[in-house]
Amino acid sequence: MNISTKYNFKNETNFSKATVDEMNFEQIQKNTVEKLYCRAQREVCDWGSFSKVSEEFSEPDGKKIFKLYITPSPDNKKPTTRILQMSAESPFSTTFFSADILRGTKDDILKFLSDENNLKQISGYAALLSQRIDQE
Repeated sequence: MNISTKYNFKNETNFSKATVDEMNFEQIQKNTVEKLYCRAQREVCDWGSFSKVSEEFSEPDGKKIFKLYITPSPDNKKPTTRILQMSAESPFSTTFFSADILRGTKDDILKFLSDENNLKQISGYAALLSQRIDQE
């Protein structure tokens, strides 16, 4: 499946007023989601445990680093549950925050990552975690 054809972002931003960094950051996030989707198809199993699958991206200025990752549920009674998470950290301090984005099966995670509307939700988590770092 070629995700790049599925993502056709039409947001409310007037790109004539947007900075080059904002456009680059959106593209960076999109590329990261595509990479994570492709890796998740291969590396995340439907049942049981697996190694964490992650992709990293940073702001254009390099002040914050974000990671999107998929892990198995720590609850052994739910062997098909997977968790899509995002973390943010500042390379200039020890500040680190993370948030769960979605819990579900492998198929639920793949559907979420392939839906173009969900990139806005992922961007929202990045903005929220970025604000938390700034407040520290």
